[in-house]
Amino acid sequence: MIRANDSAPREAAPESREAAQDALVAGLFPPEVLATASPLSAGSADLLPAERPAVSDSVPLRRQCFKEIWGSGVGEREKGLLQAQAAFLNEVFPRIDRGIDRHLVLEVADVLRSEFAHYCVFADIHDSLEGESLDPGQLAGWAADNELARPRYECRDRLGRRGDAVVRFTEGGCGSMYLAGMRLAGRGELDDRIARACEEVYRDEVGHMRSGIVELGLTALSEAEWEEIAAAIRSILLQRLHMRNEQFGFPVTDDRIRAIEAGEIEPMKLDGIGLQGLTNYQERRARHGTDHERQGEDPHGAERPGARSRSALHPRHQ
Repeated sequence: MIRANDSAPREAAPESREAAQDALVAGLFPPEVLATASPLSAGSADLLPAERPAVSDSVPLRRQCFKEIWGSGVGEREKGLLQAQAAFLNEVFPRIDRGIDRHLVLEVADVLRSEFAHYCVFADIHDSLEGESLDPGQLAGWAADNELARPRYECRDRLGRRGDAVVRFTEGGCGSMYLAGMRLAGRGELDDRIARACEEVYRDEVGHMRSGIVELGLTALSEAEWEEIAAAIRSILLQRLHMRNEQFGFPVTDDRIRAIEAGEIEPMKLDGIGLQGLTNYQERRARHGTDHERQGEDPHGAERPGARSRSALHPRHQ
């Protein structure tokens, strides 16, 4: 049983950044939820093989580039991750500071820049191996990644803004995938490039995780709501195991996957991760989001990228 979160609602008077961190570490994010996430997050790190898988190095790189462009349940189903952000910025540009908060525009622009940077670092490595440039329009998903989009969309549809926070919290297997990639450094030129790419992505993914933790941890939630969140986290992280295993050419056996699912692994420490770098705007949004924002809407009527209905998947995800 998960205890209810008795934290102050978003509309409470602002706290210092340090107080927010202390409150989260003290237990506003229930330990039972962290206990759900930490073994499965550790399992994600197991899926980056120490030895080369039985697929070309360019295959997992190409698949990762697909995820950076389309989002696999993070972006909009019609436009994917990048095009949705660009369309939103184009739509709201005439209304900046005339009904649209400039900081909201900055936040979306920053997401667009960081996600495309992730695409670039992995695409550059791919192109150096293949001798030709990737065509983003020709990238395609794979079975287990297509399936990952489903629990993500379902979570966001069912839980609204809290669902978005769950998806952010679980990105990159709570960051463990990229931590594992960073450990490839020192094994040769290719692995060094992959390690540097993973380090760049990890810095951003920690920010996504952090915003998810704060979004949930500073919201007053009932016991039933926390249990629903824990179930959503488990569903997403379980499918991530299968997604990454297929991405890398099935380096992990079915028996090992089942053992990870059963918690037979050293858990990853998640409490308080990355909170020291919380940005002022993330903190302000996490505490003072309006009722409209909690439903994924801009308070002045602008629809945030990713807020549209996600019940039907992008055609690539069918």
